[in-house]
Amino acid sequence: MTIIYARELEVEIDDFADVLRRAGMSARRPVDDRAKLESMVRSADLWVVARDAEQDGKIIGAARCLSDFVQTCFCSELAVDEAYHGRGVEQKIFEAVSAELEPGCTLHLIAGPGEEAGAEALGLSRLTSAYGVGVSDMAPA
Repeated sequence: MTIIYARELEVEIDDFADVLRRAGMSARRPVDDRAKLESMVRSADLWVVARDAEQDGKIIGAARCLSDFVQTCFCSELAVDEAYHGRGVEQKIFEAVSAELEPGCTLHLIAGPGEEAGAEALGLSRLTSAYGVGVSDMAPA
């Protein structure tokens, strides 16, 4: 099996939706809302993609990140086709993301339900002071 890891300027919307589905992330991502997916794809500052060379370069993993590259990088998706889990693909994608960042830049990833052990296996430390709210949950000012 030959997997190619590379930074890409942009990913096709259908390819992104497909890898999210194959990664088991469709319940937490708008895979059937093309307009939202297009905004997600176009707004990313950094894409690192894993492609299976023996499957005509099919995307089998992707990291979509928002970053200034010097202070903070937020990896909003780290999606790997479930058929490739346990082969180190997640780790290699994460290492490739890290290689694009300046020394001292902090890399953040929010682990989905049940994914905490995977995040820790990538070398991430659990944060106790992170917060979030859905925009639709916010009371008007």
